[in-house]
Amino acid sequence: MRRLQRDPGLAIDQLGSPRRELGAVARRESRRRRAPPRRPHGEPDVAPPPDAPPGTPDGPAAPDAPPGSPDAAPPDAAPPDAPAPPDAPAPPDAPPPDARTTAILTVDNYLTWCTVKLDNGPGESMGMYSQSFPIGHMVDLQAGPVSGSFVFYYWRGTDTDPGTEPYDTSSHSLVTMTGDLRVQACCPFSNMPTTPCGPGRSTPWDSVPKRDGPVGG
Repeated sequence: MRRLQRDPGLAIDQLGSPRRELGAVARRESRRRRAPPRRPHGEPDVAPPPDAPPGTPDGPAAPDAPPGSPDAAPPDAAPPDAPAPPDAPAPPDAPPPDARTTAILTVDNYLTWCTVKLDNGPGESMGMYSQSFPIGHMVDLQAGPVSGSFVFYYWRGTDTDPGTEPYDTSSHSLVTMTGDLRVQACCPFSNMPTTPCGPGRSTPWDSVPKRDGPVGG
């Protein structure tokens, strides 16, 4: 105590010297840590690559595929299925084996007293004859007296035949072919113009098919 009091500067110097030494050591350690590592003698220093500016992409992006381009299939992908061929059109239905496309019209020119035309064809004075027509066809009928000794009276079996006397009194008439049919032309003597003709020259009228409708016997 007496020595410190006699030489205060020495005491301060003795106490402060260790502190200065510790501070110098700490500064050297800090500089050593901040300094870059030393390279072997003769090896050039390599500068680190510059930092990329913010927002710069890592590398060039691959170009986008054009619109509508098909995506590439992986190597092991199965090939797409081929489109199915279009269905062949179905053949038209064939008519039933027993379906008829034509029918026969039988003309009964009673006692050959009339001249008859079918579909504006040539006049016929035969007593009984037949002709084929398509089913559904409307046959044009014309009849007139074979000579001046006769007069036209009626048709039987036409589309407008009421089925009772005097039947169809129009010399120009029609019959629709719904099947095998028979018509009769009646031309009595001119002095008996309303005398009905008989049932038929060869066969009775009722035994031969006639048009569908009000045809009498």
